[in-house]
Amino acid sequence: MQVTLSERKFNDVVRQMEGLDAATTAEEITDRMQHYANRLFEHLRNNYGVSCQGMLQHTGGLGTFQFSLSPARDLEDRSTRLAGISMMNPNSVTVEESDLPALCPNAITRVSLEDNWLQIAGPLMKCLPGEIPDLLERAAQQSLRSPDIFAQDPSTVEQGFEYWLERTGLKDPLAAHRQREAAEQKELARIEAERDAAYMRFRNGE
Repeated sequence: MQVTLSERKFNDVVRQMEGLDAATTAEEITDRMQHYANRLFEHLRNNYGVSCQGMLQHTGGLGTFQFSLSPARDLEDRSTRLAGISMMNPNSVTVEESDLPALCPNAITRVSLEDNWLQIAGPLMKCLPGEIPDLLERAAQQSLRSPDIFAQDPSTVEQGFEYWLERTGLKDPLAAHRQREAAEQKELARIEAERDAAYMRFRNGE
């Protein structure tokens, strides 16, 4: 996730987190900004699963940072990740495809969003943390209306279905049937091979 922080807003966050006097100037905070930022980022990593990877760019009073989010097991985990991002009071955030495991604990929804990411990513750029759940829900509805690329080519249906199962972590409901079918084909091949061998022995007068 790309997080754009305003120097002015971030100074206010530092004042609150560090318990600094309201009279503390921006210059005084800037002088110790590395110390304050490191403490805040460590807190976010340890308690919210939000890890700063470094600064991407700095323009005027705005700095854009790259953050990674730990995968979410449920909606409570997702709320924790978003709470960590919100704690920085960002000017805006841009959700990236790599963030989906942290923001979509439902594997089926996540895979659908990944498959249609280029079509649904626009509204998730330069948004606010509190907007993300609703934006993801709309994106999921849009992705479900998108045509199934595997259905366009019947030869890829089975391969696509197996790939989808692998990504969602679901079990193949036809796995037992496939195993029985494979075993039957193997047995038929064995019987056919024995018949061929018997015929060849007869033909050779053995």
